[in-house]
Amino acid sequence: MSKLSRRHTIHKIFSNEVDQLRRIVIGMGLSPDEGEDLLQDVFQEALEHSPQDRGQVSLRYWLRRVTVNRALRHFRRKQVHQRGLDALQQKQRPAIPEPPVLAATDEETKILRACLAQMRESLRAPLVLRHCCDYNATEIGKILDVKSGTVRKRLCDARVQLAQMLTNRGVTS
Repeated sequence: MSKLSRRHTIHKIFSNEVDQLRRIVIGMGLSPDEGEDLLQDVFQEALEHSPQDRGQVSLRYWLRRVTVNRALRHFRRKQVHQRGLDALQQKQRPAIPEPPVLAATDEETKILRACLAQMRESLRAPLVLRHCCDYNATEIGKILDVKSGTVRKRLCDARVQLAQMLTNRGVTS
């Protein structure tokens, strides 16, 4: 396959997958702007480093895996940076309380995102892929490079943990 043909194939597959990839990055807790930046990086990586000898289906799963891994890496960096900022702010001045949230759905969304952010990555990634992107356990297993049985166990554990966290924060169904 020529270099131009390969680039065209990658562009075509990425264009077809971009909505699913956006769901992944938003579900993993990134803002839409951060997500778009991340997706540009994923596309660039696909052009430079994607597996050349694999078919289109395999490239789709490769794109999803790279997106999940980059989102997790970005999230880890963001957490470390935020902890440093929080520590600095606590030393400089007392915390200012946030204004009350007007809509309950906004508050619930914030609580859900905070709970997801506290979950282990091994539980958060399958949960987001299942409920934000509607992938089944087999597809998630291919994306995360684990067995489908492991995915089902992690989904079960993630749901239980998320339910407990939400209950502890006063969110009921």
